[in-house]
Amino acid sequence: MAEPLGRFAETDDRGTAMNGHAGLLRNDELRAVVGAQLLSVVGDQIARVALAVVVFERSGSPALSGLAVAATYLPWVMGGPLLVALADRFPRKRVLVACDLLRALVVALLALPGIPLVGLVVLLALAELAAPVASAASSAVLPDIVEGEDAYVLAAGVTTSTGELGQVLGYVLGGAVLVLVGPSGAFLLDAATFVLSALFLCRLRSRPAPEVVEPASLWADARAGVTAVTGSRRLRVLVPLAWVGCAASVVPEALAAPYAADLAAGPHAVGWLLAAVPVGVVIGNLAVGRFLPAARRDSAVTPLALLGTLSLLSFALRPDLGPSLALLVGVGGGAAFYVLVGAAIARETPDALRGRVFGLANTGLMLSQALAVLGAGALASAVGTATAMGLLGLGFTVMVGGLAVVWESGRAPAQPRPRVRVGLVRGAP
Repeated sequence: MAEPLGRFAETDDRGTAMNGHAGLLRNDELRAVVGAQLLSVVGDQIARVALAVVVFERSGSPALSGLAVAATYLPWVMGGPLLVALADRFPRKRVLVACDLLRALVVALLALPGIPLVGLVVLLALAELAAPVASAASSAVLPDIVEGEDAYVLAAGVTTSTGELGQVLGYVLGGAVLVLVGPSGAFLLDAATFVLSALFLCRLRSRPAPEVVEPASLWADARAGVTAVTGSRRLRVLVPLAWVGCAASVVPEALAAPYAADLAAGPHAVGWLLAAVPVGVVIGNLAVGRFLPAARRDSAVTPLALLGTLSLLSFALRPDLGPSLALLVGVGGGAAFYVLVGAAIARETPDALRGRVFGLANTGLMLSQALAVLGAGALASAVGTATAMGLLGLGFTVMVGGLAVVWESGRAPAQPRPRVRVGLVRGAP
């Protein structure tokens, strides 16, 4: 089991750790990471909308349109577990900038005329191969650009909320962009966002790659990341808990349209239902970062995860639109537990393995969410939307409860971590 490394300081010379969000806003590196994330997420969502429209216009098949978008998530499953090792092999600034420039180049090729449908899907999937690496490097660098666990929790909440905001903006802007500039213009805009994101990331400090004991193959590096998770009693629980808890938060997105139809609430209600979960995520992250004392963060993981799953379970009661929106805010608010999981992972994992552990956690999270979306659609077709949401909420609650028993039993005997101040020297971009 990886011993706590004392990575988090109680104070920060730059005032970031104790001054809340005002201190974070003065951190140039964090502003660069947040700006880069917002640009790349918005551009990605616009590109997915453009791909779905192009495939549907050429094929006339809604199924093929959906499959084309789903194919862009395959790299997370097929390449993610192996490629995330790159986040620990090279300076993370270099990894982040290289991933953005690579995606900009590949996405720009999508704007070329005459590319067959298969080529469009393959190119976008190739661009997405860089996403797990960039995600791992970004997660791994965050503890290096802010000092103190208080600052990390605040910063992780900001980056998570930025991702939610980027997805909403991307979907909202996607239709308008297609009307104004067409699919080719949308792909070029996506490429431009990656270039701008790389420019933002160039503002990060240059730091050496994490120290590695000896050179190894990517396969060996990937196995070391898996061993770091399976060899730690806490991570063996926390990582699957993150997968299950976050999977619950995407079920409403998959079923928003049919649920609005069941309520006879009209098409406008779909937008409200889709927006409620991100709103809850933002509220939850802000509340956790500002009002949850450090001493209670580990003990708050389970209640927050259960808040999300129990809110989903409550849809079995078939609430009206108003209560449904409140429950969806609860689903999103419960997802704030992942910020606390991230803090625990950073605390438990040596710097040289941090990128791989975060990469495996993020890859599994993407897979669990994809399976939750597919399962929600199939179950809703069989038993109805509200019943499906309730049954899935029940299943997720049982799984979170089982993992929580193991998590709580393993927390108590843990040794207090040493308060050793670690400077910003190793393992960042």
